[in-house]
Amino acid sequence: DELAAVTLTLRHSAHLVSYAPVLLSSVLLSCGDYASGTNHTLPTYGYAKMYSGVNTSTFQKSITSQELTAEGLRNIGPAVATLASVEGLDAHRMAVQLRLDSIKKASGAAH
Repeated sequence: DELAAVTLTLRHSAHLVSYAPVLLSSVLLSCGDYASGTNHTLPTYGYAKMYSGVNTSTFQKSITSQELTAEGLRNIGPAVATLASVEGLDAHRMAVQLRLDSIKKASGAAH
């Protein structure tokens, strides 16, 4: 579940391993386990193919945000409304359509 390699080109060797933690050093694995910062706790049941080992970011909350301009909504709004309709989420479809109608009305009034 881990790879220990003694090499003269430490930084150029990490790409060779995809799933296991890599200790590229002449130090003992024990140092990586307890003190030097690497962690070799991996997800089980094959999830290591898709997810990294446990580290400090595992316990940090991640928040996403987005901003959509009127032009952006004009560009993607029709597709969003169609997808919402296909999924039967009429409130989502109507929310997008109402905003698109509002943008269209506002741009027509500006001319």
